[in-house]
Order: sequence, then C-alpha cells, then structure tokens
Amino acid sequence: MIKKHGASIVVQVNLCDAYALYWDEIKRLVPENTGAYPQVVLTRDVKGIKWKVYTDCSCDEYVRIGKEMDSPLFDFTVKNFMHKYKEYCYAGDWSGRLNLATGVLTSCYGCRIAQNICEGFNKKIIFEAIGHNCTHDYCFNGTHFLALGVMPSIDVPTYAELRIQEGAGWYIDEMKRFLSGKLYDDNEEYCFAKKVFIDVKRAARFYKKKVQGLIK
Repeated sequence: MIKKHGASIVVQVNLCDAYALYWDEIKRLVPENTGAYPQVVLTRDVKGIKWKVYTDCSCDEYVRIGKEMDSPLFDFTVKNFMHKYKEYCYAGDWSGRLNLATGVLTSCYGCRIAQNICEGFNKKIIFEAIGHNCTHDYCFNGTHFLALGVMPSIDVPTYAELRIQEGAGWYIDEMKRFLSGKLYDDNEEYCFAKKVFIDVKRAARFYKKKVQGLIK
C-alpha cells in the first residue's frame, strides 16, 4: 500500500536469537510482500563494560545466519563492529541527534555532552564537530553517520547503497538520489587550525565532565 501511494520503504531486521527461530519464515514472507529480502543489522549487547554481539551463538554461526539475507547493511555492520576509526569526525556540526520530546541535542548517538535547544530560545545552538574526541570503542551508529559522510577521509557506501534492494522498488527516484549524497558535498571542512582548536576544546570539555563525574 505504501509503495502504491508513491512513498519509499525499507525493511530492516536487527538479528537476534529470537528472530533466528523464524528466519525461514522471514525469508519467505518479506520477499513475497516487498519484493526482496530485508536488510539485516548486527545487534550489539551493551549491558556490560565490553560490548559484544547480542547472541548466545558463536560469532561465526551468527554471521552465517545473517549472511543468508545477502544484505550489504549486515556486511557493513559486521565489518565495522568494534573497529575504531581515527579520522576527523564532523558529527556535531554536520549531523546530530535531537530528542523532539525534550529538546536535547547531542552530536551523535554515543556522545554524552548535550545541549537543550528548547531552554531559552535566544541561546545560540552550538554546532561543533567531535573531531578526534570520540570516546567510544567504535562508531556507535556507523550505519547512519558514517554512511552519510561525517568522516570525509574514509570511503564507505552511501546510506542508499546500504539499505536499498535494487529491483525491489523500495525507493522512489527522488529518495534514492537524496540518500545517495554525502554531507561533505554540501558542507565545508575545517581548516587545520580550526580542527586543532576544536579538538583541544572538546578534549577539555570531556575531561571536565569526567572529573565532575568522579567528584559526584
């Protein structure tokens, strides 16, 4: 019905053991109703100190099951899980995560430094890149931000390439063109001096938050 009315769709499943029980049914029903297998995402377990894949299976068995859908998104999430990028990241300037219920804006899904843009509408919204100051073991939501180009120096597939299923008619042409672009096509990269300045400033803010947390 959605496709009939001219909208784009994407069918995506986060692979976990509970869904694996219905894998054959999913492999049958989704193509029958949407024209292609769903895109698959590796699911992480973030409860402990060290993140791991959210499964009781071996990692090899988990990956084998996920690859049955022939999903470029799954291959990308497996490749990038726990892989630390050291390139300059423009999340926080070119992209962000806004909670529409609270007005809290953060640089990305994993950044703990936040500003509330609904408290005092005359206050300036700060748009600053994270730079080299990401505190996580790997890109917290690389399937969104990396694919959209927040790190111009690395070569990764576009957002559309990771989610579209060619020939299935999931995306209208306009949406495909839009999600095939990169943020660095329309945003200016910092000069060397600004990169260093933002890096030092961000590092000081992270250190301050860490000290405050220890004191508390």
